[in-house]
Amino acid sequence: MTSFFQRLLTGLSRPTLHGGPLAGVRYFEGSWQQLLTEAKRLNKPVFLDFYTMGYYPRQQTAQETVCDSSLARTFNAHFINYLVDAQEEEGDQIAHRYRMHQSAVPTALFILWDGSPVHRAEGYQGLQGLLAEAGKAIEAARQRNQLSVLEQDYQAGLRDPVFLATYLNERSRWKMPNQEALLAYLSLVPQTEWTSDDTIPLIMGNLVTYQPGPVDALLQKLGLLSQSPDRSCSSLPRQIGECIRELARTQFGQAVTGQDEQLVEAVIACHQRLLKAERGESLPEEEVERVASGYRRRFYAETKNFEKYRPLAEAEAWRLMTIPVASVHQKDKLEYQRFLERQKQLEKKGHQPDYIKYAYAMSTMESRDMAHRLNGLVQYYAENFTDAQDLEQALAWSARCLEYDTCPGYLHLHTRLLIKLGRPQEADEVLSQMSTEQAPGVYQITLVSKIPEEYDR
Repeated sequence: MTSFFQRLLTGLSRPTLHGGPLAGVRYFEGSWQQLLTEAKRLNKPVFLDFYTMGYYPRQQTAQETVCDSSLARTFNAHFINYLVDAQEEEGDQIAHRYRMHQSAVPTALFILWDGSPVHRAEGYQGLQGLLAEAGKAIEAARQRNQLSVLEQDYQAGLRDPVFLATYLNERSRWKMPNQEALLAYLSLVPQTEWTSDDTIPLIMGNLVTYQPGPVDALLQKLGLLSQSPDRSCSSLPRQIGECIRELARTQFGQAVTGQDEQLVEAVIACHQRLLKAERGESLPEEEVERVASGYRRRFYAETKNFEKYRPLAEAEAWRLMTIPVASVHQKDKLEYQRFLERQKQLEKKGHQPDYIKYAYAMSTMESRDMAHRLNGLVQYYAENFTDAQDLEQALAWSARCLEYDTCPGYLHLHTRLLIKLGRPQEADEVLSQMSTEQAPGVYQITLVSKIPEEYDR
């Protein structure tokens, strides 16, 4: 059985893929401050190569440079190249400074010696795409950089509202928020203007932590937009919602770090207000409680407060376990029918999208969502609890999870629970069944290779 476990884990493991350094490109070695000093000395722009951010697209570009030296010649001649590993401490700080975690993949960023960005390219295609963006960066660096000039004026103490609006707009454009400048600007303009079409983008682009006044303005604007008849024609409601959710995530992280339960309650209240503003109506009491319970459960899970986590987890599991399996499968069928109807509508309009690879996933959407929710509870119990009663409870949830989805990860977790409970023979039977029905590592291939007609089988 041990050998089978080893083969199972090997099949389920996924290698971490990134391109590494671009072939032939010379990278500056030193600290961030040393890099900026060298850029100033040589009067060259800097290419920040976030090689852990792009994964597959970044790997493609790295592979192309092995056979084509044109990129290396261009970048070595015109830039100081700096390799940034966003999974390291300093690299993570740089990535957050330029909001790389919220950028499209891949993103090429070029900056000046003062740290101000001169060109940002999101979603470029391969080596030739990156070369084209490098040409734009070279040209932009030769011109006077507006943000750099504005930054100098800001540091010199310029604070009139017109200047601050221009400065904040430029910071937003480069995804380099300055919350201090935003709060200074808001203090200079009437609060009635905070929800204007000119001010809302400044708030979204520069607010990085939860601030009651600006967030209230965003929620008020969102509420007004949700009641607008042409709401579907605007992307602003979605952008405001994403901004508030990001602020809530940051605030929740602060609550976990400080183990601050009161701050969690503030996050819950903000999320509930967000949902109300998005829908333009009050939330049902059941949903209000579910949102609150979800945040508290996650907070106690991350702070390892097992005594407060357990009753919340059991309540959520009870809610999920009392939903009839047949009703979930019925929702799968309804969702699949909607999927087919959307496909037919697109085909009538002349579109021929490759929908077959999504068919199976759509036909099991509700089931997989239920399995995911149950498995989250099971995994936490398996990793943190040792009492037999807790593990037996988790085993029952795991069994229901497998009624919805028998993917290798869920089966593996089920066997772990059996082994922890001293039932290795049962675990062996589950693994043997798994090995005969499906080879490890091919589950995702099976998902996308089914065709719609197989749904009724």
